[in-house]
Amino acid sequence: MSDLNDRAYDEESVQGHVIGLLSSLGLHEGVLFDLGCGFGAIAETCAELGLDYVGVDVNGDVLEDLAKRGFSTALLDMADTAALAESLEGLLAGRQLAGMTLLDVIGHLASPNDLLTVLADLANRHMGVPLVISVSNVSHFDLAAKLLCGRWDVTASGLLAESHLCLFAPGTLETKLRRAGWGEIKTDDLLAPRSDQHFPETLPVLYKGTPLHDFLLGVREQSAPGALVSQFVRAYLPLGPTEPSATPLVAPRRGAAPFLSVVVRTQGRRSITLEDNLTSLAAQTDRDFEVVVCCHETSDAEYAEVEEITRRLPRWLANKTRAVRVEGGGRANPLAAGVAEARGRYVAFLDDDDLAFCHWVEQFARLAKIRPGAVIRAGCATHAIDEEPWDCGVGYRQTGPTQTPYPLSFDLLDHIVENSTPNCSVAIPRSCFTDLGVSFDDDLPVLEDWDVLLRAALLCGLVSTPEVTSLYRRWRRGYASHVEHSEAQWETAKQSVRGRLDARAFLVPPGTVSRVVELQGKVTSLSEEVASLGGRLGELQFERDELSAMLQDAEQRLVAAEEAIAELSALADRQLAQATATAERQVAEISSRAEQRVAEVSSVAAKESSLAEQRVAEVTALAEARLIQKRAIEARVDVVVAEREAALRSLDDVAGRAATEAAARVRADYESSRSWKMMAPFRKLSWFVPKMRGRAG
Repeated sequence: MSDLNDRAYDEESVQGHVIGLLSSLGLHEGVLFDLGCGFGAIAETCAELGLDYVGVDVNGDVLEDLAKRGFSTALLDMADTAALAESLEGLLAGRQLAGMTLLDVIGHLASPNDLLTVLADLANRHMGVPLVISVSNVSHFDLAAKLLCGRWDVTASGLLAESHLCLFAPGTLETKLRRAGWGEIKTDDLLAPRSDQHFPETLPVLYKGTPLHDFLLGVREQSAPGALVSQFVRAYLPLGPTEPSATPLVAPRRGAAPFLSVVVRTQGRRSITLEDNLTSLAAQTDRDFEVVVCCHETSDAEYAEVEEITRRLPRWLANKTRAVRVEGGGRANPLAAGVAEARGRYVAFLDDDDLAFCHWVEQFARLAKIRPGAVIRAGCATHAIDEEPWDCGVGYRQTGPTQTPYPLSFDLLDHIVENSTPNCSVAIPRSCFTDLGVSFDDDLPVLEDWDVLLRAALLCGLVSTPEVTSLYRRWRRGYASHVEHSEAQWETAKQSVRGRLDARAFLVPPGTVSRVVELQGKVTSLSEEVASLGGRLGELQFERDELSAMLQDAEQRLVAAEEAIAELSALADRQLAQATATAERQVAEISSRAEQRVAEVSSVAAKESSLAEQRVAEVTALAEARLIQKRAIEARVDVVVAEREAALRSLDDVAGRAATEAAARVRADYESSRSWKMMAPFRKLSWFVPKMRGRAG
């Protein structure tokens, strides 16, 4: 029953991957049932591991070949599950069962669940031995790409072998094995970037580098694992008789799924704004929504307060609101947790300080009917708020006007350049997360919502309304992303988002070509203006060069002048120093001579002064003697005083004139003396020396 009919063993083939799993499971003794063995390409390698290989198949020819090679065989039909278990027990004949393989078998069965269930019961009877399975992957990219082009090429063997009755993708394989009682333990899938369906050669969608190929492969790889897996090669253990043998395909429904799941992100720090937020949801005109409050890194007390707030909501909303705790991760983690909890067809996001106007859900629902499956965007207003103490705790106050700074219409190209859509104004189809693999990147410290919006819009398209339906509030202080994170972190996040988008191929929405043409026209116009400005800039540069040359020449002249001034200054300093030294020597000589002359004159003057003093003393003594005589005469001649008064006055006049004449003679003698004449040069020096000292200073 196997397509693996090549006798040659290759480590890079499916058989090599199977042997790798058997070896990693520690299977080195006991019986190995190779069910649907074909030519038994793994027989020799299993023997080398120490296993007792038994080939089981419905084709007698291949079993005959195996027997000639010295291996045990059994002719059994895998489709006849009623007698299979007893037949396999008989083959064991009391020996230990090590494990089983089903290589490219279950895809050829109309109902593989029966065979898998029988084998699970057999494995449980033998201490839970493992089962290794290989099966073709019908979700390989080559098949998906060709199917989009209308091609479904059934072949004699391979991914679309004509004998295949059951097709497997990753999800269906896991579901079927688990329902049959098997749990996966190890995986070693075979990758094939070019599968056997990589034809025809002229089909561009199959070739790497073509935009259609790169776009489809990117969507396929993002949506589910196994895009380039040609064969699933996996090991399983039986779940055991006490475990449920069947798993429902979908989770139990908790009532009808709502239109919208509202994910509210909070850290439990601002209970007042959170209560405002949930109150705004209670006022919605369309009640077809649920609320998931994601409490990120909250303490027990904070979480209890959030739960208390949800209990105070109107009963109809409280019944549709649940709080979940989210631990670890960054800003994106609570959003991702909210998406995992969501049940609505669309998911919208609010921070605990955002407000939804009463027609927020109503507008989302209206647009979803216009463009089902598209990302939905509405207008958003904003204003600034600041913390303010209230009696009930930390409140807030509005510090700026309410505005609409974000564009009310959506332009993809503008949004790739800059984020212009607050998270509270967007609703995204939940299938975008569950089926297309879009997710919040927790490595981004900020702009995680911008990243998801762009990737979702590029895959699903976007429908928008200019109607303002929400209020985004920016905190001036306290905890907020624009406060907590630096400009460098914002710029790094922007470059990361743009870089990942730039590395992948994407579809562009209708109208992009005309928008690009419009932008190109603007670029051309700006280029012409830049060219014109470039010409003017050239002229200005030429003028600048001329001015620079003139300035350089002036600077050179200035340097030469400064050098000349420096030389003259040095020369003047030298001359001044010489003149100062000469003047000081001359002054010293003159001072020395003057001091000598002063000493000589002083000596002569002292002598002359002594003589003058003697003459004055003599005159004074003479006058005193005469006065004494007068008094004596007056004493003796009291009687004749009156008579003698005239004579006495005459005598006094004579004495006065004699004294004056004597003083005049003394002064005349002094001025005509040699001392007075010798002092004449020094009287002139008394005004000349201070002037010379002032000049020298």
